[in-house]
Amino acid sequence: ESSDSGIRSWDWKLDGKNCTYHALFPRAWTVYD
Repeated sequence: ESSDSGIRSWDWKLDGKNCTYHALFPRAWTVYD
């Protein structure tokens, strides 16, 4: 699994902590944007 895919999976699972991931991983914005 690529790190990129892993980050997206974590974002969806964390849900409540996605805010922190947004700051750490700008790429995560693509999922919500």
